[in-house]
Amino acid sequence: MNARHVQGDFAALYDDGHAVPDAEVNRAEIESRDAYDALIEATRFIAALSGCDGAIVLNSDLSLVGFGAEIRSELNDPIEIFEGKAEFSDDLENCNIEQFGMRHRSAVKLASQTASYRIIAASQDGPVSGVYQKAEQVFVEKGITMSNMNMPWA
Repeated sequence: MNARHVQGDFAALYDDGHAVPDAEVNRAEIESRDAYDALIEATRFIAALSGCDGAIVLNSDLSLVGFGAEIRSELNDPIEIFEGKAEFSDDLENCNIEQFGMRHRSAVKLASQTASYRIIAASQDGPVSGVYQKAEQVFVEKGITMSNMNMPWA
């Protein structure tokens, strides 16, 4: 991402009429291409790991902590669980954790422990869900789509 920003900065300087050394532009293009290739490779690696049963655990910098992990956690009481978006929590009803499959139940339990966790639960036979805590309530947003121009798989 940073490599692409450097390349964009050079383009902006050029558009503003500044002299931009060709060698710097070429190096930025090569670094951007190499960074994109590394991102594709990492994405394919993580995708291959998703075939394993269990969780893929990443740090906030997206470095791999573990895969095939079993998340062992209890539901933090008296947390409330809702299916839907936090922004619409006034219109939502509580839902029972037992209505979810194992991956989603594990994600809900983990999210109930701290508000800093953001979990993507990809069910084998169901939708992809975002699971997170906000104001001591856990929200399960089913059927999320992931689209971001900075992600080559989106």
